[in-house]
Amino acid sequence: MEVARRVGLSLRGVGFPGHFMVKAIVDEDEVVIDPFNGGEVKSQEDLTGMLSQMYGGKVGYRDEFLAAVSKRQILQRMLTNLKAIYGKANDLVKTLGVLDRLLILDPGSADDTRDRGVIYSRLECFAQAKDDFERYLQLAPDANDAEAVRAQLVELAKQVVLIH
Repeated sequence: MEVARRVGLSLRGVGFPGHFMVKAIVDEDEVVIDPFNGGEVKSQEDLTGMLSQMYGGKVGYRDEFLAAVSKRQILQRMLTNLKAIYGKANDLVKTLGVLDRLLILDPGSADDTRDRGVIYSRLECFAQAKDDFERYLQLAPDANDAEAVRAQLVELAKQVVLIH
């Protein structure tokens, strides 16, 4: 997108489910481009096929899948992908770094606050974990896991007392 901008083309990011795309407006038509597959131009039929392959026919094509997204949304999507990758690799330090950045972008994200608390707890940073879990319960007091988080807070309080 940035390279295109530098040569005078306007591309917009598209938050297509499961695969980031870009689009250009050419002669009043939208042209969808897959930047990860050699700049391949995608038709609606191609996009429908991709959805079918990725989601086993459970997600059908909708025009809103091609809505332009902001730079902030693109960054959040990239960071969320990194969070999943680092989490799967059990890389706690990198996951923590990503969560810090996600919370800079959206300080009110209850899920990211909770997830950072989990990482802090696993890293034995009990005071920080406690702070994040308390903040999570402020942001989402009726969350499905609120009772489990409250129980975790009781355990963390014991750890903080032991340390001091």
